[in-house]
Amino acid sequence: MDFQDVCFGYTSVETVHNISFKVQKGDFIAVVGPNGGGKTTLIKLALGLVHPQRGRVRLLGKPPQETRKKVGYVPQLFMFDQTFPVQVKDVVRMGRIDRLKWGFYRKTDDMEVDRALLEAEATELKNRSFSELSGGERQRVLLAQALVSRPEILMLDEPTANVDASVEKRLYDLFKKLNEKVTVFLVSHNLNVVTKHANRVLCVNKTAAIHSTRDLSKSHAGFLSANDMTVFTHSDTCPVSDATELLKSDHNAQMEHYRK
Repeated sequence: MDFQDVCFGYTSVETVHNISFKVQKGDFIAVVGPNGGGKTTLIKLALGLVHPQRGRVRLLGKPPQETRKKVGYVPQLFMFDQTFPVQVKDVVRMGRIDRLKWGFYRKTDDMEVDRALLEAEATELKNRSFSELSGGERQRVLLAQALVSRPEILMLDEPTANVDASVEKRLYDLFKKLNEKVTVFLVSHNLNVVTKHANRVLCVNKTAAIHSTRDLSKSHAGFLSANDMTVFTHSDTCPVSDATELLKSDHNAQMEHYRK
């Protein structure tokens, strides 16, 4: 994934401005920043769902419209009719719908569903009703749906936003395991992912700056010991707007979540 001098806005006001970064094969990128800073917009640009007004986006070396089928995507929210009687295996199988020939699934599709459920640690959920699952179980099923097409990149937009701390830890451990096979691009509010899982962190607040987690110094990172939370700040030379305040509001919200 390659962004070069990208600017984009849904209105006359830019949502992201002059953003440049590269994601290498095998990276685990944690994308962090305040609400409204442009994190989800970057995913839309990377998938070709919106187009830059200036600059260039490449996905696996080509325009996103040509390669986005090689991306597995897990959204923050998944809207569905809870009265619709769909089983987990059918939800996962939907991830292969673009590969159908003559409108029918084949035996190979069922084999891929079983493989994806195994990789997402959700095999035992295969015949369950999707509407009956817990939040964490649903996220593992949606992860299996993203994996069923054997993607080269896994994009995750705050996939742990609506689960408790123990489920969140399990999911992050799973994402790290999957990173052995696929590149991971994960939007998160919990900066523990930066120090424990990601190899690089992309800080986004209208503009963007990318850092290697190995190069983080005490001047960049501190800890809120009461909640085991990591605080990320920036040097004066960082191009991210309002860098020193980048994550303050998000950390307050995250701490409040864990107090409940």
